[in-house]
Amino acid sequence: MFKIPLSYPYEYVQEPAQVNWGMVIIIFAGILTIIVLVTIFFVIPEYVRGYLNESVQGRIGNLSNNAVDSGCSSDVYNCWNFTTQQEAQDVFEWCIGQGVGDVHHLDTDKDGKACDSLE
Repeated sequence: MFKIPLSYPYEYVQEPAQVNWGMVIIIFAGILTIIVLVTIFFVIPEYVRGYLNESVQGRIGNLSNNAVDSGCSSDVYNCWNFTTQQEAQDVFEWCIGQGVGDVHHLDTDKDGKACDSLE
């Protein structure tokens, strides 16, 4: 018995795989969303906590009208809202650090010291 070898005139070439661009975009968007959420919930709060030293954090946290909760977007505090000059100074410095300036007008004589009358 004689076998004839099979030969093909052309070599088999596999076609390149098609890229599913819709799936690539969905995966990229998912990864980007995870990065944004991790940044919002873990990185930014740590930066803010590290920005303030512990004693200032404690004093601001103990205020009856918490400056961090109310923010520095409007004039909501007066000197009579504070029991000590240091509390007023902490709120004053917090708002300055937020880049909004003396929004509560606690430093009327512009000497960098809030609520001089509380000393």
